[in-house]
Amino acid sequence: MACFALVGAAVALLGGWAHLVPLVPIMLLGFALGVNEAIASVGPLKRIPGFWQRFFLLPGVILAAVIGRLGVPFFVVTLSSGEPPGQVLSLALHEPHRYEEMLAAAEPAVYAFSGTFLLLAFFEFIFIDREVKWLAWLERPLGRAGGMPNLGLMLAMTVLLCTAWFIGERPAAILTAGLLALLSYVVIHSIAAFLRERARPGSPSNGESRAVDAGTAGVAITLSSIEVADIAVGAEASAAAFIFDKNIFVIAAGLGMAAFVARSSVLLWTRRQTLRTWAYARHGAAYGTGAIAALLLLKTGYAVPTYVNVLVVAVMLGAALLSSHRLEKTTVEQAASEAEGQRTR
Repeated sequence: MACFALVGAAVALLGGWAHLVPLVPIMLLGFALGVNEAIASVGPLKRIPGFWQRFFLLPGVILAAVIGRLGVPFFVVTLSSGEPPGQVLSLALHEPHRYEEMLAAAEPAVYAFSGTFLLLAFFEFIFIDREVKWLAWLERPLGRAGGMPNLGLMLAMTVLLCTAWFIGERPAAILTAGLLALLSYVVIHSIAAFLRERARPGSPSNGESRAVDAGTAGVAITLSSIEVADIAVGAEASAAAFIFDKNIFVIAAGLGMAAFVARSSVLLWTRRQTLRTWAYARHGAAYGTGAIAALLLLKTGYAVPTYVNVLVVAVMLGAALLSSHRLEKTTVEQAASEAEGQRTR
């Protein structure tokens, strides 16, 4: 609460008390989009030490707020407009309406980058033959198909090309941004796989100290992957938040607080093992990520309201949690029935 009070006071001092009111819808928007990605990152979070989990919570939120909510839109606007960074920053601070217009012109590239990266994250989840299946009729054949090397990458490239040719209004910008997302994803995951291999006990040509170093670096790379996925969501949230306020620092503050709440909630659920009773929570988050990716790529050429993304995520997560509750209830009833049967014998 003290953190929220400090942020609220800073917003009031820098922008005036009138900017406190838009903080609430901005936080709700950021939480609705951010909690989905936070739940999707539960698997990697379980495998990293407590220190790095704490890094994910506070320094990670600051990085996400500065880079994802401010940096990526600013960078894309600077590249698209051809204006010097100083001029773009001056517009963002003193002429927010004009900055919003420039951001709107650059949105196809923002959506292409974010959509392509999230699509790859969705494919990474869906093309693994998992023991726990939510929609078994869909996940079973897709899990088997995932045995084909680089299937997700090939499909993502195909979707990107189709988006640029048939949907997007600026094919060159969409292709460039999408290829940057593909390159970022491949580089991060290639380095992570290499470091995980070096960190294995008994890895050839590596001593114990090197394995420990590689393991620490692997954790850092894993966190980097989580952060980039969050940045992809944050870039969209930042563009949508201009509906509520034109001040970029108010937007960053609201979305940063939302990211903090989402991450702290998921970390708490992970440590208390609450998500164990929500067997399909990660499935719902993954499908939500895939739906957001599809909608973002669609937004490169069509006007799709951001509330549609929020509703889709809410439906996916809600359905997954409801199915998890039913599964848990059925499991408990079966265990009670078996125990009763053993007592009667």
